[in-house]
Amino acid sequence: MRLLGIVLLIVGFLWIAWDVASGFVMDSYLTWVWQSQHLPPGDTLTRNQASGAMRELSLALKDRHRVVLIPAWLMLAGGLIAAWSRRSQKPESFRQPMFGNPSAGPADSLPRSGIT
Repeated sequence: MRLLGIVLLIVGFLWIAWDVASGFVMDSYLTWVWQSQHLPPGDTLTRNQASGAMRELSLALKDRHRVVLIPAWLMLAGGLIAAWSRRSQKPESFRQPMFGNPSAGPADSLPRSGIT
């Protein structure tokens, strides 16, 4: 489960990084170009026409901005899974005591100093 959480974190981060580096700005620009080509005819616009065009542009960009939530949720889920999952335990053969005989008591497992 821990590996799944780490993979979700990495995928979400790479998705956001790719989106910021390539897709996000280009989509915003293309939406602006499309909206500017569909303005009412003429060289001047009334206040209502200009505010209507800005509203349509804002609504079109809002839908694109919401896509960022998908990789953000992936990263959140991955972080929670990684944090709450148990770390893999080492096999018993790798566990060794620091000093002395593992079956001896606490006083017998300390190194001898030579002082009696």
